[in-house]
Amino acid sequence: MEAISVREDISPMIYTTTNNLSQLGNTVTPAEFTSLAKTLLDTFHVDTSIQLHIEHLKEHMIHDSLIAKDDPVITDKVATHGALVAVCFFPHHPVEVQEAITQFSCAFFLLDDVGYKALGELRSFRKNLITGKEQKSAIFALFQRSLLVMDDHYGTFSVDMLVGSVIKSVSASIVECEGISYQADQMSADFPRYFRWMTGFAEAYAWLIPFKKGFGCVNNVFAAESLLLGIMPDLADLTCVINDVMSFYKESVVGDEYENFVHQQARVQNTSVGQVLEHLTVMVQDRFNGVLRAIDSNMKLHNLVQEWVKGQVLFYFKCARYRLDELEFLS
Repeated sequence: MEAISVREDISPMIYTTTNNLSQLGNTVTPAEFTSLAKTLLDTFHVDTSIQLHIEHLKEHMIHDSLIAKDDPVITDKVATHGALVAVCFFPHHPVEVQEAITQFSCAFFLLDDVGYKALGELRSFRKNLITGKEQKSAIFALFQRSLLVMDDHYGTFSVDMLVGSVIKSVSASIVECEGISYQADQMSADFPRYFRWMTGFAEAYAWLIPFKKGFGCVNNVFAAESLLLGIMPDLADLTCVINDVMSFYKESVVGDEYENFVHQQARVQNTSVGQVLEHLTVMVQDRFNGVLRAIDSNMKLHNLVQEWVKGQVLFYFKCARYRLDELEFLS
């Protein structure tokens, strides 16, 4: 397998809001982002001081993985990110399920960080996956292995949707690696949202909510999957929006990344970045309340979805990748 290392200047996407955000144009200051961060923590009742126990998941990943074993620093970093996803998003899933999610998450982080180095493997991933051929790149071998394990822990429908999400993400990475950029007159109004769904977390992590042991018989698992399917557009939007908000500090407050969803949306709508962000932030709260109402008939699923959303916000504060520990109120 080809060894891989992590590129430091790549991350997911962006987003932010304050009371006077519409006046900000294309910039957001650290103080303004701090105000946003406080608002999100209060909205989702997130306690960033909570102690997370991830060492067992990291050790499992480091000793049984395909991640750059010749670079222990990188291995520890990627394993930490993956373990944090498993523990934050899915705090009550069994350990063996969290182990599978950690492996899957590490593959996603590596795709985001170093996928650009393996364009040939990106293009052949789907064919190799379907035919069962060995993936030449460690990233894609890790994806392949993690997807096979998921059948032990999830219903057929969830795993089918998970595989589809991975293939979409890999395809979107090819577009990004090619450096394709769209101007306003080249995009439909929904293109930024559509492309954002293709990349990163979007649907994939929602399908990791209804694990088999949590719901018992096949019929109960499928009933939970059916409820999730009905609210999947909102769940995918929530994941994308939270990701974009929480990544904004790293990307565009202390970074210089501007070719992302929010900027695309601003061009499509011929409006300011601030106005787009203001609208999307309100949308997060509305969608969160809406999805909980829609699944009130299944309280087990309701509780898992609630902690899944809350855990996403916590993850970005706990993961050093996003540099939110630099915010003054967390110092």
